Amino acid sequence: MIHYIEKTKEDFVKVAKEHDVFLYDRTLIGYLNELLLETLSTLEGRLKATKKVFHFKAKIPIFINESTLLIPLIGYRSKTSFYLNYHSIEHFSILKGSKLYISFRNNHEMKLEKKYGFIKQYEKAKRILDYLEKAKNE
Repeated sequence: MIHYIEKTKEDFVKVAKEHDVFLYDRTLIGYLNELLLETLSTLEGRLKATKKVFHFKAKIPIFINESTLLIPLIGYRSKTSFYLNYHSIEHFSILKGSKLYISFRNNHEMKLEKKYGFIKQYEKAKRILDYLEKAKNE
């Protein structure tokens, strides 16, 4: 399971999976497209559909598959980007100031500086999952 994906300043893609971190010499868009092609989609198509259904303007969560829903904290067009996988988050708590503590399902932990951006993105991801669950049950 992917825990997070980061685009570095050097334009590498760093992916945390289970207990390892992998560094890929490729673009973030290329990596995301590779993941999405497994479900016969592309990044552009997935973003357009999500925008249309939910009327999101920016920092759109990316539904990859049943175990990967990426929450953007820093969008893919920025020099550096950072995405958390909604499904790998065990729990989170708000610390003093604007900091946030996240615990992942593999016992990995992380502190973030921007709790407000995270909470808004987390709520967007929840809306997407609720929509998909409702559609599946119809």
